[in-house]
Amino acid sequence: MAYRRLRRGTPRHVRAFLAALALAQVFGLACAHVPRAAGPEPADRALPADASPELAFLVGQELIAEGRIDDALAAYTRALEADPENPYLLRRAAELAGRLNRIEDALGFAERAHALEPDHEGLRVFLATTYRLTKRTEDAKRVLVGDDGKPVSGDAAVLLYG
Repeated sequence: MAYRRLRRGTPRHVRAFLAALALAQVFGLACAHVPRAAGPEPADRALPADASPELAFLVGQELIAEGRIDDALAAYTRALEADPENPYLLRRAAELAGRLNRIEDALGFAERAHALEPDHEGLRVFLATTYRLTKRTEDAKRVLVGDDGKPVSGDAAVLLYG
């Protein structure tokens, strides 16, 4: 049932990426490459040079869980080097850069993701908010308004009209 919902509304490359992540988690593939710490100190995650983007993503997820946002963004950036056209990775990197208050980096990631997925509502709202933080209100309006001149969603209307 969940797969059908995923299949209906998700592009093929995202489904393939998520399927690879699920397989890696089920079979413990990430654990063979990522050292684990025995105590409360987090392990130092050194990715091998030939690490797949999926492994870099998994390491990034673990680093987020440990509160190491800088290192997680570095892992996502590493994954994006191998898969630069992945809008999911770009969205996640944009969110992390925003959490680190690196607004220009967040804007760059979000613009690249928006170019690949122009109809993603959550991304539009994130991009518009980031534009507003950088005082680019006209760009924010352009992202939030559809071809018909109306807001693309309820969240877009709130951002536009307060």
